[in-house]
Amino acid sequence: MVKHLAIAVCMATYEPDPALLRQQVDSIREQLDCEWHCFISDDHSGPEALRAIEDTIADDERFTLSRSHVNLGFYRNFERTIGMVPDEYELFALCDQDDRWHPDKLSTLRDGIGEARLIFSDQRVVHEDGSLIEGTYWGTRQNNFE
Repeated sequence: MVKHLAIAVCMATYEPDPALLRQQVDSIREQLDCEWHCFISDDHSGPEALRAIEDTIADDERFTLSRSHVNLGFYRNFERTIGMVPDEYELFALCDQDDRWHPDKLSTLRDGIGEARLIFSDQRVVHEDGSLIEGTYWGTRQNNFE
């Protein structure tokens, strides 16, 4: 079991809905029993959206925001976010701008990784107001791991 290891949270953003972004940032701030730093790569959002991100993270030093000079697309923006992480981080957690995490998400994943190189969690799919669409995402999808 890995203990007391800081986790790099890698968030890719593009024109985020301010309310959903606030929920995700708050859920990261509420993580229990773990150290983390959130690296945000913005995929060249407009000035208003960028201001909303800056206002949401405010002066919280646990967040680092960098705006791309060009639109990279979803995949390359996540690559860029991972590239922002300093070498001392061994654990990474990817998140979208509109996720909402349980308070024990990072500590549960950290404690569960063991000697593995990758760990993932299921997710509930919900409407914007939080009402349930589907109770599982992975439980109904084919897993190609053999």
